[in-house]
Amino acid sequence: MNIRKKKIIAILLLFCYSVLIGQNSYPNFSDPNKQLEFVKKRIYIIEDKGSYPVTRGGGSTTKLANPLYFFTGHEPQYVEKQNPVRLQMIWDISG
Repeated sequence: MNIRKKKIIAILLLFCYSVLIGQNSYPNFSDPNKQLEFVKKRIYIIEDKGSYPVTRGGGSTTKLANPLYFFTGHEPQYVEKQNPVRLQMIWDISG
């Protein structure tokens, strides 16, 4: 068998498997008991309009690594330090 025939057979087998053995499609079920079981376990995510994120910090600063360079006679060396990023959620419960 050449590769093309093998690909066609594999695609047909996959199609038959998904059509014949596949489960009920989400979110609709053919069995009402399965539908009721699913609805009981469903989790709803409600976004609160009164909250917003505030980001503080970040960026980088350059600091002198050797502050005594004028006594040692070496070139001054600098170090770049990353500032931490802080995320805070502000909740407005008045509206």
